[in-house]
Amino acid sequence: MNPLRLRILPVLGLYLLAPWMAEFSWGGLGLTDMVVGLLYPLYGCAALLVREVARRTGRGWPTMLLLAGAFGVLQAGVVDQSMFNPHYLDFDFTQPAHVPGLGISGIYALSFVVGHVVVSMAVPIALVETYAVRLGPRPWLGRVGLTVVALLYVLAAAANYVDVKENYGHGFQAAPAQTGFAVALVLVLVLLALTRRPGTQPVTGGTAPAPWLVALGAFLAYQFWLPHESWAGVAVAVVVLPVAALTLTRWSRRAGWGPWHRFAAAAGVALVGPITAFTSDPYEEVAASTELLNDAIATLIPLLLVAAGWWTLRATGPRVAHGAARSAVPSDG
Repeated sequence: MNPLRLRILPVLGLYLLAPWMAEFSWGGLGLTDMVVGLLYPLYGCAALLVREVARRTGRGWPTMLLLAGAFGVLQAGVVDQSMFNPHYLDFDFTQPAHVPGLGISGIYALSFVVGHVVVSMAVPIALVETYAVRLGPRPWLGRVGLTVVALLYVLAAAANYVDVKENYGHGFQAAPAQTGFAVALVLVLVLLALTRRPGTQPVTGGTAPAPWLVALGAFLAYQFWLPHESWAGVAVAVVVLPVAALTLTRWSRRAGWGPWHRFAAAAGVALVGPITAFTSDPYEEVAASTELLNDAIATLIPLLLVAAGWWTLRATGPRVAHGAARSAVPSDG
């Protein structure tokens, strides 16, 4: 296949998959919203920028996760300001677990940012890298493509800011201190991401667990990391998240860790969607048959995405699919 086409396909795939995972994989939105949302260059361009910056600088997953965190804070704190707006979409996302001074809800701030890190960015990137596993960790965009994607993201973010403020945010504007806090946190996360030193770390003792165990762990961790909308829920989340991250990091440094395991982690999270699609209320009142159709689509597509990743890795053969034992692993891989 033409090398240019090999790069265009994952670029297009990530452009479409990021908004799908972010907004539609959990049900609640209709077909028209899905089509418009998939074409809107907000999540897709952000995911491409996160991946390209990390891969072009020789870095990998820790850097991508930090950049994804910066995107999450920027989106919820500056662009749509849902983190600070007590009337966003007619919901008060500054309650419960209110944090005085910042004017945010501890539970919703965590939910927004972690949701963007895991679902909007990490899962789509991991799945598309699985489909393009033969390309390895190389960049997909040239300088012109990267410039176009960055410009589209800036324009989309600006348009989203105006649209939300006029149509969904009731004219709300965060206080300068709130905006300053969000921007400062974004800059810290970007700085941490770009100052990580590319390199290798020695493999730790033991071998990587079976991919199905990684998938199960990811599924359970994401399904239950927010048990309740309260300070108790925040307490559970600040325990579950570091434990899950530390466990995944330790597993990734064991001999035998490879594409199957990275795919399994993403697949485990993606498979939470088919459950929540049928348990979540739609964003607006629709006929029961329409809601059933929307939820069925939101269930079917993640199943197809996971099946496509499994088939791709099976087709690449045992060397690529299962990963060979290594003497060292990329510290950012």
